[in-house]
Amino acid sequence: MMSKIAGWQFNCASTTCLPFSTLIVSDIFKCELACLAQIQCEAISFHQSTTKCELFANITNQNGNMLANIDSVTMIVIDQTRFPAEPVASSSILSSTSAIFTTNDATSPSTSLLPTTKINTTLASATINTTSVSTTINTTSVSTTINTTSLPTTVAWNVCLNLTTYTTGTSPIVAAVVDVNSDNKSDIIVISYDSDTVGVLLNKGNGIFLNPTTYSIGDGAQALTVVDVNSDNKPDIIVANANDNDISVLLNAKNGTFQNQTTYSTDSYPISMAVVDVNNDNKSDIIVANYGSDDVTVLLNGGNGSFQNQITYSAGSAPQTVAVVDVNSDNKPDIIVTNFNSTSISVLLHC
Repeated sequence: MMSKIAGWQFNCASTTCLPFSTLIVSDIFKCELACLAQIQCEAISFHQSTTKCELFANITNQNGNMLANIDSVTMIVIDQTRFPAEPVASSSILSSTSAIFTTNDATSPSTSLLPTTKINTTLASATINTTSVSTTINTTSVSTTINTTSLPTTVAWNVCLNLTTYTTGTSPIVAAVVDVNSDNKSDIIVISYDSDTVGVLLNKGNGIFLNPTTYSIGDGAQALTVVDVNSDNKPDIIVANANDNDISVLLNAKNGTFQNQTTYSTDSYPISMAVVDVNNDNKSDIIVANYGSDDVTVLLNGGNGSFQNQITYSAGSAPQTVAVVDVNSDNKPDIIVTNFNSTSISVLLHC
């Protein structure tokens, strides 16, 4: 950083303060950079009309060698603000935490024309990270504040990703990751649209999976949920079969195997579902959005994982997604449906 004295230039009468280099640059900023790039440079005088840049290496005791010149700007390097920092004799660095410079303008020269400097310093560690610099320049004073703190450390994300591929049925469309055999390892359940199957890949440890065990489901599977529906603390598989207009329920038979599907009818083209207890009997019920019939199906859990016949409620055109949650704070779950073709959302409040 450099302090600025507008309207003054060095007027050297001896070789002790002659510039060690004179350059022609495009602007004062280039002149400033030229000085800061050379460790021996302590000050510059920039002549605006000629764009001449004078670099000075020794400005000690030159208070009397200043000349008023409205065409010139003199700038002086502030100690310990150069980056990289100037070499120092000890292992510690003197950190400038507050510096105020007072200068006289060109119309009122005084005996001492170089800026007088008042610096409060504190010892700092050998590395200074400058995070913010705020500078205000008036016609009679220059005030500079430097705040120094340690910058946060950025840690590179170096990850080795090894690819392993496991075979599924044709056109796998939706997957869930759930521990289905109670061994505290996450297993993979995947439905395959074109082969009308659900595959279960058991986790054998260390992120390695066994070959899938497949179970038949309906045609055109679109949605998958893995949750306990018969209160035996074992997750069961529920699939929405869009082309068959039904829901497949495969109960967990322990050890990660499943019973054959039981199907329950819905309206046309069931495309998404939620499994939530909607009647407060502590049994998980199934709520389905029927894309083709513009309605919602509710299948109440009859106990032991069996479900009653559907109850339907009208929705908008082409309901596509469904969520079940209490939205009116009555402790009863409500149904929210997005309607793809009618650009609307249906909210069905629990009665």
